Amino acid sequence: MPLNVFAIGSCRIHRPLRHLDDGGAVKLLNRIDPCWFVHTSGAARQYLDVVSGRARIPVELEPYILEGKPRKMNYDGVDQLAQCDLVVVEISSLKVHRSRGWDLNAHIIWRARKEADSSPVVKEMIDRAATEDEIIADLLYIREMTKKPVMVVDHLHFLDKDGNTFPARTQISGILANAETKLRFPFFSTRPTIDLHGIGAALEDHAHYRKEFEAVVGAAMHPFLLRAADSMRQAS
Repeated sequence: MPLNVFAIGSCRIHRPLRHLDDGGAVKLLNRIDPCWFVHTSGAARQYLDVVSGRARIPVELEPYILEGKPRKMNYDGVDQLAQCDLVVVEISSLKVHRSRGWDLNAHIIWRARKEADSSPVVKEMIDRAATEDEIIADLLYIREMTKKPVMVVDHLHFLDKDGNTFPARTQISGILANAETKLRFPFFSTRPTIDLHGIGAALEDHAHYRKEFEAVVGAAMHPFLLRAADSMRQAS
């Protein structure tokens, strides 16, 4: 029986998991709906509230939260959450963009600022960085609400032209490592797989895997998924 997985994050986890789904190793329950990309722990928690029916995105905020082309979307994920063996949460940003009580999508806000968007939603937005305590609280909320094991994934390991890492990514990785050690959140770090094959072979740019490498990531992730799904039983 394939492992039933519910993913909350960006293309960096959805696409490798789709490869596993195609091969029958996992069943990606929200491969189509409810699915939109998120990047922060706050947005992951918010996503879960929406798909579980606890909250509804205001119509005027949808363009700033739902990444991708407009389409008719099924927001209901109650059945998928009930069926899942494991929730996978990727955290790839510390940036908090909040307006009218909602966390906005980091990529959409980047584009909005580039295009000098002067809408009230953007004007009213508060920008800051999430704290470690907030990230841990969001992860605990997700685990408590779903009553499922939660595996966490960090951003891509990447070095700039001077051989330096991005400080925010290092910080995220450290926070997730602490969450694994102290609170038993299984942690899949992207670094070992990227280091093994090399950044040039693994990454299209600083934010995306090469298309042909996504299956490699999925294969590397699979044993972590299996162990993570069993983690709650072992902890009890």
